[in-house]
Amino acid sequence: MAIKFNLRSSIIPIEIGDFKFEVDLSDKNRNALADKFDSLSKQIENISKNDQTTEAEKEIEISGALKIAYDELLEEGAYDKLYGYTQSVYILSEFYEELALGVLGALMNQAPSAVVQQVMDKKAR
Repeated sequence: MAIKFNLRSSIIPIEIGDFKFEVDLSDKNRNALADKFDSLSKQIENISKNDQTTEAEKEIEISGALKIAYDELLEEGAYDKLYGYTQSVYILSEFYEELALGVLGALMNQAPSAVVQQVMDKKAR
């Protein structure tokens, strides 16, 4: 009698509208993902609080930060595809938060609780 187990891949598919991407939730990427989410959040907060830049300059800086974040998380060119559709830095900024929570949720379903707690602790900082 054989005991069979199905292995799952660490790659999760992400669909945003008509666009399809993949995110790697392997061990080596787990902590990096949490760090990236945290870093972008702080970066946007700092840009928004800067009283010495105009709203137009803030939008350009936020757009640059989001481009790096989307392209690193999803794939090179992801930001341009999504911006081409939404035409709004603010929509993409809000959506990135939802995307981050979705990816962290996938981590919770995949990882042992100790690993999940470590990632969530980093996110809470």
